[in-house]
Amino acid sequence: MDWRKLPPETLEAHYNPRLAVPDHPQWFADYAAWSAAAFARMPGRHDLRYGPGRLQTLDVHPGAGPDAPILIFIHGGYWRALDKRDHVFPLEAHVAAGATVVNLNYDLCPDITLAAMVDQVRAGLDWIAAATSEVPGDRNRIHLAGHSAGAHLAAMILHYPTAVPIRSAALLSGVYDTETVLHIPVNDTVRLDLAMARATSPLLHPPAQTSNLLIAVGDAEPEGWIGHSADYHDVCRKAGVPSDFWRLAGEHHFSILKAMGEPDHPMFAWIRRQLVQR
Repeated sequence: MDWRKLPPETLEAHYNPRLAVPDHPQWFADYAAWSAAAFARMPGRHDLRYGPGRLQTLDVHPGAGPDAPILIFIHGGYWRALDKRDHVFPLEAHVAAGATVVNLNYDLCPDITLAAMVDQVRAGLDWIAAATSEVPGDRNRIHLAGHSAGAHLAAMILHYPTAVPIRSAALLSGVYDTETVLHIPVNDTVRLDLAMARATSPLLHPPAQTSNLLIAVGDAEPEGWIGHSADYHDVCRKAGVPSDFWRLAGEHHFSILKAMGEPDHPMFAWIRRQLVQR
């Protein structure tokens, strides 16, 4: 599908996930409630600062000992909304399975630009790599997961050299062609121009390292949004990066994150297989 040929109202329907899920306010309420309950159950160190930005903080939930794999999670919100504390619920099962989980926050648009946001999450990874006392775990077993805008930010991390190797990344329902954002109302807050859209587009910046990738999207999402993931999968494969592309039956933009934290779900199993490899 060529998004450039779509009228504005159709373009918005394809690239604003909230429009595709009419009960999305209830999903946000559920995210908050599930996360509050999980947060109360999980030990950890909270709001550790990795940079000067107001929201440049992270939470660390230790895993099973000093050699645990490290899973870094980057939340979504179309770069303009939500917080790490809204996204604790899919992480609890991964901690229970033995991983150290780092839940990363970052400043939002319009307070900062998308390019600055990419720099922030890169700084977060550098901080985690160096913070051996604050983040217990094996630096040779670092993995990423991100949802929506968080999947975009994780994809951009993969484009650049990193202080430690990224062994795998699970990218859920991501934004990979940022030029589409120029043409929908979301950009009133994100404030991209064409140059920045192209500088922050994973479609134009494939991974620089051969991390194992899972690029997952819900089958109930709009075709345009699914196309983002399919196109990025193709870019990764052409770059020689091992990539699995899943269209998950019955899942939409918000339910897919719940699936990530369900131990009986294939997505959880995929992540777990990556984490246990030595």
